Amino acid sequence: MRPSIQFIKNNNLGKDLIGVEIGVYQGGNAEDILQNLPIKKIYLIDPYIHYEEYKCNLNFNFEGNFETAKRVLSKFENKIVWVKRKSSESNDIPNNLDFVYINGNHSYKYVKQDLENYCLKSKRVEL
Repeated sequence: MRPSIQFIKNNNLGKDLIGVEIGVYQGGNAEDILQNLPIKKIYLIDPYIHYEEYKCNLNFNFEGNFETAKRVLSKFENKIVWVKRKSSESNDIPNNLDFVYINGNHSYKYVKQDLENYCLKSKRVEL
């Protein structure tokens, strides 16, 4: 389990969580989240398309990765909202999120943009 997920698990106080994962790929991390945290709803954001600013192999099988993610996460489908758009285009994500897991485009510009866009959608937590 990734340290950030362990942190949420250790500090959750037993309530159902609403969260976001930006950058789903084949669903491995989302599966870990769904298996280890009491998730009420998770918004899985990934455009599953190539765009100019995304540095990857042009032969990357985006649709195949989406199909793999759907298969891997099928047992959790009642807790998942798939959002096949860039995180910057996902204006319909609700406020008061319990967590946002940023794992999309790793370049500085996009991580900064995700932090700016989703910070205000997150609950303020005092530990």
